[in-house]
Amino acid sequence: MELLKKVVWPFRMLVAGIVSLLRALLGSFSWEPPVWVRYLGEKGSSAGGWARTNRFAATVLGMALLIIMAELGGGAYWYNHRPRPVETRFKIKAPELTQWEDNKAKVSACLI
Repeated sequence: MELLKKVVWPFRMLVAGIVSLLRALLGSFSWEPPVWVRYLGEKGSSAGGWARTNRFAATVLGMALLIIMAELGGGAYWYNHRPRPVETRFKIKAPELTQWEDNKAKVSACLI
């Protein structure tokens, strides 16, 4: 344990020196979280309390959420890797009018 303290001590002193230098240059900062962050924190802690008292229901809910996330990930993978249609271009040339010679019809071919 003493060896660990001797190894960590120089890093602590370095960080403390940097912090005091920044405080001397920039001054001290104070920050208060917005209302919605405090609200989410309170709800998160109450959800943690619920999960501790209802372990089975919390486990089932957690597993259901994991399964839903896995299904969504699999669906996104499938959608991105599904077969693409093969597109083909072609031109169609309309046949000429049928010509009648000696009561015989001369039909032109339709070219694709």
